[in-house]
Amino acid sequence: MNSTKRLLATVIACGILGVGLWILWVRIAVASSVFLTTTSPAQTYTVNIAGKKDRPRFPALVNTVRFSVTKGSETFLVNQYLHSGDWFDPSFAILYPQHNWPNENVLHLFREEYFSGGEPGRLIVKNSSGETIKYLLVISHDAHLLFDVQSNSQIELKVPPPRGDIFYISVEGQFNDARLQKRVGQNFIVNKRPAIFYVDVGDTAATFESPGWEKYTPE
Repeated sequence: MNSTKRLLATVIACGILGVGLWILWVRIAVASSVFLTTTSPAQTYTVNIAGKKDRPRFPALVNTVRFSVTKGSETFLVNQYLHSGDWFDPSFAILYPQHNWPNENVLHLFREEYFSGGEPGRLIVKNSSGETIKYLLVISHDAHLLFDVQSNSQIELKVPPPRGDIFYISVEGQFNDARLQKRVGQNFIVNKRPAIFYVDVGDTAATFESPGWEKYTPE
């Protein structure tokens, strides 16, 4: 290989490396960019939500949103998963343009119009484990972040009415002893009865029940 070809190969290699480093830098910068900061009414928890809240511009990409929490002046949670989606999925901005704090330890992320299609459902989350749940992410047609759910306590949430024939609920999170509550979910077949759902988070598993609503498992 003569000197001209070696120089050309070096330039191409450096160009590829430079593009790769630039893409990596952009992804890190996007992932760490906070677009929402909110604090609970009594100033106990401050939640920073970061990442890319819109759809990716290309089909091959996935945009992810994560959250971090301070409790008082102390770091409580760092870089926890909240949402992800590709070009075809609804983005964080579409699903959760509004937020509020129904309780001091509950952050509600939602789209207001999803509550306009009927009577809201009741979702009762119980911690029947022997350990405090540090945080729990509850997803249906909205999202709730629950913090410091004490053992043998329960929290009632308001969720949007069903938007189709199937209503889905999932939970994931972490206990105070660092054990993970891995993501688990349940589909229910929608009927006309009032929507009441029970999610029971135990030491080994989370279970889902709803009086009069049949569970559905895709084949």
